[in-house]
Amino acid sequence: MGDLSELELVVLGIVWKRGPCTPYAVRKEFATSPSSHWSGSAGSIYPLVRRLERRGYLRSRRESQGRRARRTYTITRRGTAALRRWVCPPLPDEAAAITYDPIRTRMYFLGIVPPDRQSGFLAEAEAALRRQIRVVQAECARYAGLGDTFSHLAMTGALRIMRARIAWLANARKSLGCMTV
Repeated sequence: MGDLSELELVVLGIVWKRGPCTPYAVRKEFATSPSSHWSGSAGSIYPLVRRLERRGYLRSRRESQGRRARRTYTITRRGTAALRRWVCPPLPDEAAAITYDPIRTRMYFLGIVPPDRQSGFLAEAEAALRRQIRVVQAECARYAGLGDTFSHLAMTGALRIMRARIAWLANARKSLGCMTV
């Protein structure tokens, strides 16, 4: 996308999808996501939203809520155009690249521990994935219940990736001759 980072574009997408919202609502979206990839810290989101406004991708409006004032943000035409360009082809190669996977990263170095600990690692990795699958399944059901087709499809993709990771771990267990735990 050039002048915007993936995180900035995701924030634009959240503001587009939610409609007028506060930076807190954007943070909450990240905080409740089952993905650990994005940081939803106040130290990253609030300055990012202000930067997007200064650059003309978002606009804000001051609102009063009781004795408190807050800013709500909406996406501008420029922001919508940038979001469309990001979503539409051509996709950059890095969009299809291998993504961060802490389990796979540890697999590179699994030879440092004895076979019984290797088996324990594989069992724990699978158990952790199965716990996360339940979280993602709940998100799939929630999005389906909301009628949010695109979020449901995104979560279904995440679910399939997680199931593929479990199959990969079963293959690793077999390759290493580990007992099923």
